[in-house]
Amino acid sequence: MLYIPSILLGYLFGSIPFGYIAGRIAGKDIRKEGYQRIGASNVYTLIGFLPAVLVFFADFIKGIVPIFILTLVGFEEPVASIAGISAIVGHNWPIFLRFKGEGRGLATSCGVLFYLLPLEAMCGFGAFILLTIIIKSSALPTFVLMCIVPILTLIFPEPLWTFGISLSISFIILATRVIGGSKYIREEGNKGKVVLSLILYDRV
Repeated sequence: MLYIPSILLGYLFGSIPFGYIAGRIAGKDIRKEGYQRIGASNVYTLIGFLPAVLVFFADFIKGIVPIFILTLVGFEEPVASIAGISAIVGHNWPIFLRFKGEGRGLATSCGVLFYLLPLEAMCGFGAFILLTIIIKSSALPTFVLMCIVPILTLIFPEPLWTFGISLSISFIILATRVIGGSKYIREEGNKGKVVLSLILYDRV
């Protein structure tokens, strides 16, 4: 029963569609233009740099706020951290947009990871930035980031529950890519190749 408030609070915070709101302020429905997603990358493409920075920061924070609130009122951190996972789910499938946000949840995931596992997140994000600069794409570096952080939780002296949290976040991020490309999986003959391409590169 203790998990229910954590799940609900996290999901509702995660469902706040800051990217969509920024788009509507600018007179656009960003779910129908550009990448057709509500994340900061699409905001940058359609609206500009400053709105994208603000949206990224807002999405980053909404993974932290519900965990902070729950720990503040007395929930133990392992239970409160479930709110972070729920926030990522809420960002990707927000109730306020009828579960059709088409987000990938990277900013919210980074917020949760930096709050719970700052050292591991910094190491993973360092690799993410370096790879992004080298290959000029964030898709594969995101996959690398999602692999590195759970491994580091086992290497560093962290409680075992943090491995479960980080692994769950990685699973959600990568599963979201596959779900987002489900129509291509149905259409293509070599389904294994399509799924692998979606997991690694978020494209077919």
